Order: sequence, then structure tokens, then C-alpha cells
Amino acid sequence: MLGYIKDEELMQQYLKCNLVMVTAEYGEGFGLPIIEGYLFNKPVIASNKCAIPEVIISKKYLFENNSNNLILKLNEIQNNYIEYNFRKYYDKKFSNNVILAKYKNIYLNLQK
Repeated sequence: MLGYIKDEELMQQYLKCNLVMVTAEYGEGFGLPIIEGYLFNKPVIASNKCAIPEVIISKKYLFENNSNNLILKLNEIQNNYIEYNFRKYYDKKFSNNVILAKYKNIYLNLQK
């Protein structure tokens, strides 16, 4: 909703927020805001669309794209929030070292 903002301001927004919400209806690919939220150890809720279910930490953080379901999900997260280390999930699945190792493996398999 902010439009384009510089990386420094984006980092400040992630540091200040309590939750990251990613809504999508069409064409959402990898879901970079989800990964960025985890990098800053924030819970992320997101639409149950496109590739988002493949990236999100758990299906319990997904919602259907309507206002009632979104409000229910926000209330559920607020009332049943369990402290979780989202950054640990990021490090295990999406850190630079993990991604580089995957690319290296693909490259080495192509060379065979």
C-alpha cells in the first residue's frame, strides 16, 4: 500500500511491524514479502493462492480472499499466537547459503 519505498525504509517498516500480510489473487510468484517477513522474524499471513502455500511456514497462516476470512485469520493469530522463531525457518529454507547450495547442486547435475 505504500508503493515503492527505498530498501532502508522497507527494513524499518519490517522492524516496526507486528505481522506481515500478503494478499494476492493473480500471478503471485515466489512470495518475496513472505520471506522478508521471516527474515525479520515476523509472523506472516497470506492468501491461499498461487505459489504462496509452497512458501508459507504452515497452512494455518493462509486465508481465503474475502474480508470475513481475513478478519477471522487476524483474530485467530492474535488470540492463539504461539511464539515461534520465524527467522530460524528462514535460515533453514531460504538463507543465501541454502539457496546457493541448491543452485550449485543443480549446476553440478547439469554438468554430468
